[in-house]
Amino acid sequence: MWLASTFRGIRMIQARAGWGRNEVLAYQKESLSRLLSHLWRNSPFYRDYYSAHGIREADLGEVTVRDLPIIDKDILMENFDRVSNDPDLRRAPIEAWIHSGTEQIYRKRFLVLHTSGTSGTLGIFVYDKEAWSRMRGVTTRVGTVRINPFNRVRLAWYGATHGRFAGVTSCRTLPRILCDVRLCSVLEPLPHTIDTLNRFQPEQLFGYAASIKELASATLEGKLRIRPDFVTTSGEVLTDEAISMIEQAWGVKPSNAYGTSESLCLGIRAPGQSVVTLMEDENIIEILDDNNTQVAPGAVGRTVVTALYNTALPVVRYDLRDYVTRGHRAEHEPFDNILRVEGRVNDALPLTLGNGSADTIHPIVLSEFFVPGIRRFQFISEAPTRVRLKYVAEENIDVSVRAEFEKILGMKGALETTELVVEKTEALPVDAKTGKHRLVILSSNGGA
Repeated sequence: MWLASTFRGIRMIQARAGWGRNEVLAYQKESLSRLLSHLWRNSPFYRDYYSAHGIREADLGEVTVRDLPIIDKDILMENFDRVSNDPDLRRAPIEAWIHSGTEQIYRKRFLVLHTSGTSGTLGIFVYDKEAWSRMRGVTTRVGTVRINPFNRVRLAWYGATHGRFAGVTSCRTLPRILCDVRLCSVLEPLPHTIDTLNRFQPEQLFGYAASIKELASATLEGKLRIRPDFVTTSGEVLTDEAISMIEQAWGVKPSNAYGTSESLCLGIRAPGQSVVTLMEDENIIEILDDNNTQVAPGAVGRTVVTALYNTALPVVRYDLRDYVTRGHRAEHEPFDNILRVEGRVNDALPLTLGNGSADTIHPIVLSEFFVPGIRRFQFISEAPTRVRLKYVAEENIDVSVRAEFEKILGMKGALETTELVVEKTEALPVDAKTGKHRLVILSSNGGA
């Protein structure tokens, strides 16, 4: 899909190979000025929001990112219909389209992603052809995706496959003339996935870090017989244990992509590297403390991102609510780095399968739960056979919420063994220790 623009995006990124730090910063400044001018002309929300914070149109050429107010998912979603003047970008029809499961391209113009993250608050994010293609270019910078125009590669994805989520959409939309793609769901029984991959023999393997580790373990046990020459993980922390197991299983060093639905590629940990290099030519990435001041190298702060490349649904000084440890940039390096992502930890949801065995639903699958009209949700495990699903919405949508989650239980093989209680509520409580919303609450955490 979008083959010509994909190659343009790749060439654009590769042309920056010799840039130094000063060139990156100059490009950021120019791109931010251009983006802000676009917002003032085309975004009623951003124009009014900035005006309310004392920013005038005449100031835009001199404004730095630190002069802008910070927004978050709640603010962006509450004002979704005013973020763009484009009449195609309205929340209600987009939600209906997401739920319909129809074609990949919305109104033949946009790729739409959705996620709740670890908070259970729904977010919808939109990319046009230019933005999507530029992100593809970024992923090829250090080989996260290897595209060879003269050799159609076999590529497999192991993660959530049943929705419009960042990882699977990135793989699903790769040009078929270049890639033969197999999508393997973490909701399917592992033996089925093993059989699929043994027959497919992927050359490149992508998926959630914990899921790829599970495949490496199956390889070491002799059940999975594949030899991928390239492995990329995403969505979770890639632990040293997982790296070691992947190297033992397949003889390759994995890469790890730090990306979100808000901005697909924020950073890449290249094979054999210990840090995540931030993609600062396409994003301005701030690591801030509680006073919104940039933290020192080695300190922990939260990630605030400005996606410089996306004008469809702009994300500007957006608080991701991820906590990361800022790294130390060597003088000759053009990009900053982070040592690790600290704040993307969540619980899996325990289940009992139809055969009586214990299993779980991966937290990323849960974070990508979607029903039109839902605004926030939470899964409470009261027992391995009983789940309470609480949600916030303007109207009672119990039937739709139940039906959608029962689809997931059915795919997992736990529909008949799970008592599901669906409950509409006005608000969801925050965690007493962290002050944040938790997507999953286990009975041991006070969920009963």
